Amino acid sequence: MSINRVLLVTLLSASSALAQETNDPFPEPISSTDGVIQVNFSEFASVPDIDGQPARMMLLSDEPGTGRLFVNDMRGQLYSIDYDGQRVTQYLDIDDADWGVGVQSSRNELGF
Repeated sequence: MSINRVLLVTLLSASSALAQETNDPFPEPISSTDGVIQVNFSEFASVPDIDGQPARMMLLSDEPGTGRLFVNDMRGQLYSIDYDGQRVTQYLDIDDADWGVGVQSSRNELGF
């Protein structure tokens, strides 16, 4: 090992050992009104609960030319929502017994 490498490792080790921490990273109080971004929102539409559990909506998609939005629930339901948000209609239920395949919807699934 060359002397330059040994010297470099020694200097890097010493500089990290001499690094200091602060107990107060913000000595001056941060104003709660400076640079604040205000967001106004209103509820657009509400997807119905399923078996007493709130909907687990994962994706909202606009279908051009239909005047509708589509939103899916992790438990297998697909809903159609008018652009004004006034009408929410179940479009498809993948978990319906007629399909013969149950949707696994517990814990950490990440898809429809």
